[in-house]
This record gives sequence, structure tokens and C-alpha cells, in this order.
Amino acid sequence: MAKPEVKTEAIRLRVEERKSLRDIKKLTGVSQGILSLWLRPYPLSSEERKAIAKAKRALQPDPARRDPGLEAKARTNLCGQMTERDHKGRVAEMMVALRLAEQGFLVYKPLFDCTRVDWLAYNPKTGTYNRIQVKWCKSPKTGRAQVSLRCRHGKLRRTYTESDVDYVIGYDQCTDTTYVWSISEVSHIKSDITVNENARERWDKLR
Repeated sequence: MAKPEVKTEAIRLRVEERKSLRDIKKLTGVSQGILSLWLRPYPLSSEERKAIAKAKRALQPDPARRDPGLEAKARTNLCGQMTERDHKGRVAEMMVALRLAEQGFLVYKPLFDCTRVDWLAYNPKTGTYNRIQVKWCKSPKTGRAQVSLRCRHGKLRRTYTESDVDYVIGYDQCTDTTYVWSISEVSHIKSDITVNENARERWDKLR
């Protein structure tokens, strides 16, 4: 049984310092179940709970933000040389094809190289095809990775349209993460799109 002075200290940490249950557990070594009973008369306000949750999220690493050291390592190929643009593109295509196969799609390469489609993903359950354009994630100096939504049109560059592809899928080699957007989601964006959780591994969009 916990000593009376430990209970007194636990209550003080809640009443005077407004500590969370988890923090008080770390400081006192008392189990969460016992602390819940002791501190029931001294609850945190909803604002305090929100502030604690926000602070906790701020300490957690953002999976879409890049570690410069990890990025440098990921950019090096098996021969120990820096990865070139074409190599990045091939890696991105292969990793997206692997993800598509894992999701139950049959993956085909278009017959003609002139098409803007990298993969045709056939869904055996629905009998439908999805036209996929694969892009590798670029590294901005700060912030999250970005994916280009532009393609060449003669001597000009323009954004992809519904006549080109159905989905744009970005692959981040540094974090081994894919980001999935339907072309209708990004049709209003004229250059690059920043990766976000709404697109992270969202293969359900293809179904």
C-alpha cells in the first residue's frame, strides 16, 4: 500500500501544478488505477486536458517531416552513389506497383511510352481500371515533402487533368511512404502539392 505522504504529493501535483495522470504516475511511481481513485475529486478541466493533448502531439515526430540524415542515406543507391532523377522515378514506380499488388490490383504497364500513365491498375472485383501517374516526393528546404502535379505538353508545362490520369501517387523514398490523390482532388492546384495525412497510404480511394 502506498504511503500517506505519497498520496499527499500526488494530490499536490494535481491541485497545485495541474499535472496529468500520466505525469503524476511517472513522478510518484503509483499505479494509474490507484491514482485515478485518489484524484477523482480533483479533475482537470476540459481546457487543461486539451492543452496536455496538444503538448503531447507536439513532442511526437511528424511522419511526413524528414530527417536530413535519413534522407541522405535514402538518396544513396546500392552502389554507394547518389540517386539520379531517373533512378528516383523508377524506384517510385516499382514501390507503387508493389503497393498496388498488395492491395489486390493487377498492375499493367501501358503499351505506349508516350502516354502519361505509368501504371494501369485493374480491380478484379469491380472489373475497372485506374490510370496511375507516379511521382517521387521532392525535398523542400523546410517543411513537408512535396509532389509535382505538372507534366510536359509540347514545350510548355501544365498540370495533369482527368483526360490524362485518374490518380496521382507520390512516393517518399526517405520514409517509404506513398500518398494517394484522385485527380479531382488536386485539379485546382497548379504546381506542387504538399503531402498530408488525408493522402497517406489512402489506397481505399482507388476502390
